[in-house]
Amino acid sequence: MYKNILKNDPLFKDNKYTKIYISLIERSINRKDLSGYCEVHHILPKCIFPQYKNLSVSEWNAAKLTAREHFIAHKLLIKIVDENTNAYYKMISAFGAMVRSKKRFLSSREYDECRRAFAKALSFKRKGKTYEEIYGEKTAIRLKRMKSKKQGEINAGRKHSVNSIEKNRKSNILYRENLSEEKKKEISNKISVANKGKKKPGGFAEKISKVQKGRIKSEEEKSKLGAASRGTVFVNKDGKNTKIKMHLLDEYINNGWKKGMLTKRKGHKNEINN
Repeated sequence: MYKNILKNDPLFKDNKYTKIYISLIERSINRKDLSGYCEVHHILPKCIFPQYKNLSVSEWNAAKLTAREHFIAHKLLIKIVDENTNAYYKMISAFGAMVRSKKRFLSSREYDECRRAFAKALSFKRKGKTYEEIYGEKTAIRLKRMKSKKQGEINAGRKHSVNSIEKNRKSNILYRENLSEEKKKEISNKISVANKGKKKPGGFAEKISKVQKGRIKSEEEKSKLGAASRGTVFVNKDGKNTKIKMHLLDEYINNGWKKGMLTKRKGHKNEINN
């Protein structure tokens, strides 16, 4: 039965490797005695033909092979299965997995062949999938953190060229322009939560001041800033200023805050600007 399938199924090629494979199987079936270590091989691979997986039912689909013959059989299957099918990558995966057998001893060349085949099959299987789809959510988070840390170590002290900086700037602008308002809000909330309670690095205020110095705000920006400031008031405590909503003023005053903003002038102590 397996001969008809191997010769007539469009999944398999009609080439010299198919003939060699059939010859290998025929020799193993007609062999009267096989002494020493041997392995049971599914003539029609179970990953492609699951209906013939149970060898108790489909006895004709079993062949006893030596470890070397089994290795050769799986190598031949790669050459006779059509490359444009998922079955081809299943055959590569089965061949590559042979390195995991503790009872099989491979030469360095055979080991290299198996590992390369396994890597090729794995790449095909994972193509286009996210970390979460491949590993699950918990493992994906851990792997992403490891990758981020490693990349951070690689990039430590690295200086971008002027062209690279400009390219990244344009790419970021284009990315932000294409974001929906909902996505922008989501990103803003994530950043806010991540930075909550963290102290700004040294020189942060000076850097922002330098960037903003002499910059002329657009009418749209002025309108947004005005709307954000409406209904707010400055309060100060222990030399620190903060802006709050007007309805929270009494609560802050009861907690020791004073209305107004402390301003610093050269040669003068802090003054309250109401």
